[in-house]
Amino acid sequence: MRIPVLFAVVAVALLAAAIAPDSTYAESHSTASPGLVVPAPIESVKVIPYGSEPTGHALEIVAGLPSGCVEPHDSGFRRFGRVILGSVTNTIQVDPGWACTLIYRTYKVTINLGSDFVPGQQYIAVVNNRVITFTAHGEDPQERVIAPAPIESVEIEVLESFPPQYMASIVAGLPGGCAEPGGHEVSREGNEVTIEVMNTRPPGDPICTMIYSTYTVNVNLGSDFVSGETYTVDVNGTIETFIAQ
Repeated sequence: MRIPVLFAVVAVALLAAAIAPDSTYAESHSTASPGLVVPAPIESVKVIPYGSEPTGHALEIVAGLPSGCVEPHDSGFRRFGRVILGSVTNTIQVDPGWACTLIYRTYKVTINLGSDFVPGQQYIAVVNNRVITFTAHGEDPQERVIAPAPIESVEIEVLESFPPQYMASIVAGLPGGCAEPGGHEVSREGNEVTIEVMNTRPPGDPICTMIYSTYTVNVNLGSDFVSGETYTVDVNGTIETFIAQ
């Protein structure tokens, strides 16, 4: 279901670009060292209030650096009506003489979207390969209620790297049309990894469709695991174990 949604968003953006040459554009620049420019892997995207205006919005993005030879490069966005196309890029050193560590790192990017939003209106944001929808806040924004997401499945995947890195692929549920993904938090104590996946919903008793849908959350667990030892991953009470390679 996610691929048709992405195609639909891209189609809307391209159509808007064709009929709206005065679309909003904003871009931030960096002083990263020269190298091959590539899209950054995106860990999470959320919209936050920003600036002094009541309708100010920003994208708060967590992006990845897959190795020690990869550094942050640039970020920016284009807007076509209610569709926002954001981009975050990295640079990769292509000099064959460079020795690269295989440590996966992350960094945070904040992109100011301005204040041209209608409170209560829904918008779509696409950042590299991530698609989210959000409702614009305004003069009297309502705080959404945070609740644990129901978990459909948890799988531990081994990434092709040395040392081996591990990723938890989680399928979480949205129980109703008013529920939205609310992010996740990771903690670890010894051989036990705890992941909290959250949803948000409007306060009170709003009228919502009763359609149950799912979404996928990929959580990079890193490579700090001892070969042969057993580890437990707890995602909102759903337990999965794996033996480190």
